[in-house]
Amino acid sequence: MSRRLTASAPGKLILIGEHAAVYGRPAVVAAVGLRVHARFAPGGDPGVTIELPTYDSRQRIAWGDVIARTAAARRAWRHYAEEPTVERFTALGGGDPGSVVVTALGEALTRAEVADPPPLELRVDSEIPAGSGFGSSASVAVSVAAGLFAWLGQKPDADRVAAAAMSCERRQHGFPSGIDHSTVLHGGVLAVRPGRRELVARTASVDRDWLARIRIFDSGRPQESTGEVVAAVRQRRGRDRRGFEERLDRMESLVASLEAAMGAAAASPAQDETPKILRAYEACLESLGVVPPPVRDQLSRLALAGYGAKISGAGALGGSGAGCVLVYDPGVEGASPSTLLQSAAEIPAPLGAPGLTLESE
Repeated sequence: MSRRLTASAPGKLILIGEHAAVYGRPAVVAAVGLRVHARFAPGGDPGVTIELPTYDSRQRIAWGDVIARTAAARRAWRHYAEEPTVERFTALGGGDPGSVVVTALGEALTRAEVADPPPLELRVDSEIPAGSGFGSSASVAVSVAAGLFAWLGQKPDADRVAAAAMSCERRQHGFPSGIDHSTVLHGGVLAVRPGRRELVARTASVDRDWLARIRIFDSGRPQESTGEVVAAVRQRRGRDRRGFEERLDRMESLVASLEAAMGAAAASPAQDETPKILRAYEACLESLGVVPPPVRDQLSRLALAGYGAKISGAGALGGSGAGCVLVYDPGVEGASPSTLLQSAAEIPAPLGAPGLTLESE
């Protein structure tokens, strides 16, 4: 057993395909160079002591309680799955950052089948803004689950880590596509399509110059969680199945168009189809009701200036923020995205970052 180790996982950014991927449609997603670091060390007291400096939180919990809370989370999700309403999703109680860590530990420990784990000191540091579309919960789930497997002396193979993370993500998002944890686990830029049983992913062909033209901004934390937004969209789907499927067809065609465009950077802004593709996908997201008016107005200003821009992630049902905003600069002249987005903060982070890493101390 390795007595001290650090497991680290990146965030993620959906380039295109959010919401549609929940219904089995394709997406293109990149790992972001903002990371979660989960540090494992021998503990002095029984159970596990969890320290979350980002949230000024520290708690000690018995291993038996970790298992019990994980089992309760599974039961709550099954109840939600029987009738996926916003109210039942809220009852899952996955919004507390500490609950993500506890559930990830429980899901990994259940699979490790260790009857009496030794005392553990676990510190989780995150560079990823929570609730803003960067996959922070998936990064925590992957790093904590993989780290516990390794700390217990077991191999943290990708399938075991993915299974633990998927179970953890269900509490956060209801019916996760698997995109978030697959991306943070493997890293790079992936073209993915969720299937009935598993996610199909491959490394996407992307021109580095094209990728470098993407800038990331944070429009502000959404007032709803990702799961609440997804649940609301699912209810809207139930009211107009035919129209919803037609919109999904349009979104899928735009994903294919972007994947073709990102393979090679255009010679000039006039030849670059990327801004038009991103603006069209943003229009689809707006039609789903997940882009609140203040963010929609800012994106409209970007579009008029010649940029391609869209939210990245679940978005929001109301309020003033919608999380991450992706801006593609084809080389236009004039006002900068920072000026047009007003109060949105730019996040300097590389795309295509490495996935899960493990380092023994």
